[in-house]
Amino acid sequence: MYISGPVVGENFINRQKILADLERHAAQRQYCCLIGLRRTGKTSVMIKAMDNLPPEWLSCYFNVQTSIAVPEQFATTYIGSILFWVLHRQGLADEASLPQFFDLLYAQRQALQLDSRTVDEYLLEVANVLERREINYSQILQLAFNFPQALTDALDRPVAVFIDEFQDIVQMDAYGLETLKLFRSITQMQSAWYCLAGSSISLLNSLVNNKESPLYGQYRTYLVGGFDLEAARELITRQVGHALPEPIIQIIYEFTGGYPFYLAVVAGATAAAVQGGEVDEDAVIAAIVNEVCSPAGTIATHCRQVFNTMLRMATQSTVSRQVMYYLSHNEPDTAAGVARYVGRSADFIRQILQKMVETDLLTYQNRRYSITDPVLAFWLRKSYFDIEVNPLAQIHLEETKRRLTQELRQEILSS
Repeated sequence: MYISGPVVGENFINRQKILADLERHAAQRQYCCLIGLRRTGKTSVMIKAMDNLPPEWLSCYFNVQTSIAVPEQFATTYIGSILFWVLHRQGLADEASLPQFFDLLYAQRQALQLDSRTVDEYLLEVANVLERREINYSQILQLAFNFPQALTDALDRPVAVFIDEFQDIVQMDAYGLETLKLFRSITQMQSAWYCLAGSSISLLNSLVNNKESPLYGQYRTYLVGGFDLEAARELITRQVGHALPEPIIQIIYEFTGGYPFYLAVVAGATAAAVQGGEVDEDAVIAAIVNEVCSPAGTIATHCRQVFNTMLRMATQSTVSRQVMYYLSHNEPDTAAGVARYVGRSADFIRQILQKMVETDLLTYQNRRYSITDPVLAFWLRKSYFDIEVNPLAQIHLEETKRRLTQELRQEILSS
């Protein structure tokens, strides 16, 4: 079982401290924010937290990335998602019906199940605003953001709202809106509880912790990083189907940094490679080479998508690739060290590095830069720059994989 989406139910592992804190903060109406790299399990934590809240709570989940286009689309998708979850939690909506709720007319029909005139009139007001020749974007967003409170008042039950990839909400500022100010002005007057999450670490952190942000001081921030060794051991054991020798677990754990997605893929590929046989160092190394170094590997595909996406967000893509090549082989290093390799001024390179920090490709600590994701750094060093941009390496892929296997075995044995 490779993890391809949020982990739910009995497959959920660890994060008990965060979950306990979220439940406590919900009771106190203290808003929270989960920050972490892609595929670290933030959405899984949110869904588990939804299930953990007391039964009187109506827990709702919304992913901003499903709706960002124009404010009216955001509003109908947001309202539809909130309404879907309220009905779903009461057994009144099937999980497969969620996309239909993004159509306001469908949502209005389904809302009749709540038998609430207040909710019906609220959705009618939303429809009336959307039918105007010129839509007032500020008004429609106010109606959307206030919908959880309208449900709380109408149903006399507490509502929890989990908003994923929240940082993308600022894209609506392009329509002359001050979205964060509007969001805070509405939510700070509510009794509904909010938990935000996002994978753009630098941006989301600035939205909730920068003194200049309207949301400053409103959210307790939690970093969702890699598993500790105990949780990693549990996940590896589930993936393989039986306990592994501790040295093998250590190899997998140290290579993946404890990140659950990487743990699941490497452990699952290792189990598939031995087909019920004994798991040894060679099996783990083969799994890493196949999944990380081979262009078609699951982790390689993920890293390529992350790298290309982040690189588009940065500036000077050609220079940025040179920077990433250098740091993948020489991290951590200073801006001066990077500049010497690239052959540009330190001031110019410092601007590039700062942009790459802002897009979470790099981390800056003790005046030195390093690649944030250790597996991404390995993929860049051993796959992207060694294989994917090298036609000869791809033509002789099996020979290349044998070489990488030997190199990786030497690295592991010497560590």
